[in-house]
Amino acid sequence: MANSTIHECEEMLRFRVRRYLNEQPWGVELKNTLRKLELEGCSAYMVGGFLRDLMLDGPSANPRDIDIVFDRISPDQVEFLFWNQPKRKNRFGGMRINFGDCPLDIWSLEDTWAFRNKKVHQINFSTFPETTFLNVDAIAFRWRHNSEAEIFSRGFFEGLLTQTLEINLEDNPFPETCIVRSLIMASALNFKIGPKLATYISRHSKDVCLKELRKIQNAHYGSVKLDGDDFREYFDAICAQLSRDKKAAVSLPGRQLKLEEKPAKTNKRKKTFTGWVSEIAETFFVYTKPVRRLKKKFVKTSPTINVLNVHPQWLTKIPD
Repeated sequence: MANSTIHECEEMLRFRVRRYLNEQPWGVELKNTLRKLELEGCSAYMVGGFLRDLMLDGPSANPRDIDIVFDRISPDQVEFLFWNQPKRKNRFGGMRINFGDCPLDIWSLEDTWAFRNKKVHQINFSTFPETTFLNVDAIAFRWRHNSEAEIFSRGFFEGLLTQTLEINLEDNPFPETCIVRSLIMASALNFKIGPKLATYISRHSKDVCLKELRKIQNAHYGSVKLDGDDFREYFDAICAQLSRDKKAAVSLPGRQLKLEEKPAKTNKRKKTFTGWVSEIAETFFVYTKPVRRLKKKFVKTSPTINVLNVHPQWLTKIPD
């Protein structure tokens, strides 16, 4: 995939994160949290599903939770920073801080399972994307108050652009949870299953207990999204397609709605004037990156560059 396309996706994500932090209800809380960590000298990165939701749904995304990984200070120091917030231990060995309907999961970089178990040996944020099971989780994003956001990824944007879920790091202590997440995500997003992931699901499906998959859904999502018949249908479809071609991505069959089940809400909405303006602003932001960098570099030393304005007055001022 062309590097230019990936760079455009990175710029789009920077724009959407900035808008979310400034405009959405939980975005303000998230920005305050990141700012608080930054002032303590901490490196804090947003990772995983929240960033995927922003790429798929835009700044109006409604994430189930937000994951933050930190470094350079101890977990005890971070816990002290949030002494007055309701919190509990999470499954990563860190904290889950409750901010209304959108909790934050915060844990130390070195406590990441793949680092702690030496599945990935070099412990830093540039290698964090190597630690996730799925490609569409393999991203780390650092928001900074007065400088450009830093992004590390490994197959994240490629997976979204090709609409394919694939294994990023196969080693994982919870294969049943990986199967549940993968199939629910592929079904909800209408994504294909990559050949390595399809082989993984086919291999583990022989020993899996359907009742256990139900328990995992209740624990992870708070409800059951796929029942035993759904899993059997998906397992059969994956095995059948693998028997024909082991190197091709697998498309899951469409689900039949169960009795009293409502269709999933789609994110497609009729565009309003504000929506059109937002889309134009995002495109403008993505394609003016070279101009912004040039201005940042030379505006203080070269008076001739000062006339260059990436936010022209006619775009921001309403005429009388």
